[in-house]
Amino acid sequence: MVPLLLSLPLLLPLALAWRQPRRIVVFRRFNRGREGAQLQRLINAQFARFGHVFTLADASIKVPWTVRVPVLLGQLALVNFRPRMVNSEPKLAGLSRLLGRPRWLNINWLVSLRKIFAVRASDEYWQRSVAVLLEHADLVVVDVSVPRDSLLWEITHCLGRGLAGRMILLASRSSEAASRAWLAGIAARHPQIESAPIWWYDKRGVADAAALRSNVVQRLAVPIEPAPAPPLLSTVASVAATLGWSGALAAAAALASAPYLFSDFTARHSPWRWHVYQAYLYGEASSTALERMQRDFPEQAKAQLLAYARSEDTVPHRRGLEGLAAIGDRRMIRTLVELANAGNPDERLREAHAVQDLMKRLGPDAAGDYVQCMRTLPAMAFDAEIDRLLEPAYQAMPAGDFATLVAAPSEAARFTAAFRLAAEDELKVVPILLEALSRQEPATFFEFTTMSLKKGMARPHEARVRPHLVRLLEGRAGKGRLDTAALDRFLADRERGVAATYAAKLTVVYAADGELRERVAGASPSAALLSELALLAADQRYKDAPRATAALAAADGTWLAGLLDDADKDLRLDAALALAMRGDVRSLAPTLELLREQRSRGFLEFGAGPWFRHEPRGLTVLETLASTLAASTRFAARFEHLEEISIAALITLAKAVARTRDDRALKAVVEAYARHPKAEVVAATGWRFGWTTSESMAAVLPRRLTPWLVSRANESADPAAKDPAAQAALRILARAVVLKECRDDFGATDMVEEQRCRDRRLPP
Repeated sequence: MVPLLLSLPLLLPLALAWRQPRRIVVFRRFNRGREGAQLQRLINAQFARFGHVFTLADASIKVPWTVRVPVLLGQLALVNFRPRMVNSEPKLAGLSRLLGRPRWLNINWLVSLRKIFAVRASDEYWQRSVAVLLEHADLVVVDVSVPRDSLLWEITHCLGRGLAGRMILLASRSSEAASRAWLAGIAARHPQIESAPIWWYDKRGVADAAALRSNVVQRLAVPIEPAPAPPLLSTVASVAATLGWSGALAAAAALASAPYLFSDFTARHSPWRWHVYQAYLYGEASSTALERMQRDFPEQAKAQLLAYARSEDTVPHRRGLEGLAAIGDRRMIRTLVELANAGNPDERLREAHAVQDLMKRLGPDAAGDYVQCMRTLPAMAFDAEIDRLLEPAYQAMPAGDFATLVAAPSEAARFTAAFRLAAEDELKVVPILLEALSRQEPATFFEFTTMSLKKGMARPHEARVRPHLVRLLEGRAGKGRLDTAALDRFLADRERGVAATYAAKLTVVYAADGELRERVAGASPSAALLSELALLAADQRYKDAPRATAALAAADGTWLAGLLDDADKDLRLDAALALAMRGDVRSLAPTLELLREQRSRGFLEFGAGPWFRHEPRGLTVLETLASTLAASTRFAARFEHLEEISIAALITLAKAVARTRDDRALKAVVEAYARHPKAEVVAATGWRFGWTTSESMAAVLPRRLTPWLVSRANESADPAAKDPAAQAALRILARAVVLKECRDDFGATDMVEEQRCRDRRLPP
């Protein structure tokens, strides 16, 4: 508005002084790129000074976007030449009226940087627009560089109107031959075109610019019937209408921008609520606007803030939460709780902070409203971060207030009640605590190692639940009675997550002996319970080890044998241990398979994965077999690839096989020991710590195998033997066996006889 008011006093005298501006119409080939720009410069330099230049718009000469959207760059654009697209009869008539206002066009010409007026027309109305432009035309300029059918129609139309004497032809120097040939064809049908001069141009313009201007002046000097000029009153009315429209736009712009530019003033004094709301949302005086809203229209403000809080747009959503936390009442708690538990995960903590701030401001009574929300909401997911924020508010409430939440339909209500009542050692909330554990995503090794540095535990629910469960397991002083049948749904977890593990521990601790045996003796007992019993039974130092051993003894042997082919390696070892306690030799094959797999793992895999458990658990199975196998046991499977297990596992296997009378299998184990890369091939001398591998192996071999071993050692003394390392290991092992037996027979009574025994029986 200001640029327009300042410029009009200067523009109006100049516009009124130019009484008879000439109308110059330009026809050309559209969208010529660089050559089109050359033509535009030529027209602007040679023709625009004589009057108003009109042409149809294209990509090169078009209505500027600053004119199409005048509000963006000031009201001065309102006085530019800016007709709309001519695509209807009313708009064609509007173009005719606009061309009949030369004084207003003078103002357009004065403020325009490019003195060419572009007219946009649709394909249906371009010919009729040309006819309107040619009415009262003083000069017609035609660029014939590129012959086209549309250009031929325009030339023919000009000749039909008798405008041959007012035509000037232009053509690019690069297309001279084609242009001359095309004009010759037109002249054959319309000889009057030969009176129109042609001027050749290039990127520097025309060769003789002065001669071109002189020719333009000559053709404009031919008298014509002037177009009727509108009365002065019409021009003044048009200017007044423009000023009024510009003023209205300026007032609307000032009104719309007030909340952003003058937010404090708008928030204090604006009579419109929407003004105050906008100042609160986007202005710098949000606190002032909030005070005004609470003082003058509190109910409407709360409803509007609630609508903002439910919005998906970031700014209104956050401002709505902040406003409700500052001026909301107890009725808003339920809505904010619903948003915090079912809204956008990215905004969940912000919503929870709004609930927390609102509850702090409202006082202790608000905690009861929050608990009531959890009791009545049908679906409310638990969020550990939100609960952490709100815990101080309801932690001081009596534990009895949470008893009704145990059976609530929402997850958040049950978990909150369980965490609160677990502090009182209430056993009835144990299933809910296990449910919280089962809801969380399992953490990978990487997540555990990184998140534990920040939160103490990679699994937030486990960090919350575990202290309560550990206390109930160790102290066994929970209140009430634990219904172990309610734990069966967690024990049935095939993946044996952390919830299944704790369910198994609690079942062992709180179930009666008969109930524990019934759970294991069924057709398909829990794998998690089997693992817990196997872990306890493997180490008699546990106080529950006798109960676990008795329960495993009641397990169905067919079901245990079926688990030996399970994809879960840990479960296979648990089943193998349970069978080993019965002296069942079927546990041997899967154990050896896992031990071989254990040894084939690389160092990084061994350290980062679960395979480190297989070695000690496999040794436990072998040790158990060494004490439970019957003497009459015979091994149906052949022992192969035993050099791929650890030397400790191989020696333990020899101990188990030596308990039986299957000397064929025992000899195979000894042969495998000789091929093992860790077998001793050089006799140890001097001081050493612990036993050598040959001494450890000799300690488990029975005397009945000694003659065969000494004989094999003597055979291996042949220099032409195929495997010298294995033969050396056999000789060292035979020597260790003889030394052990001589020491056992004579060492305590007669050292001389012991030495004679060694000399007589030691292999060479």
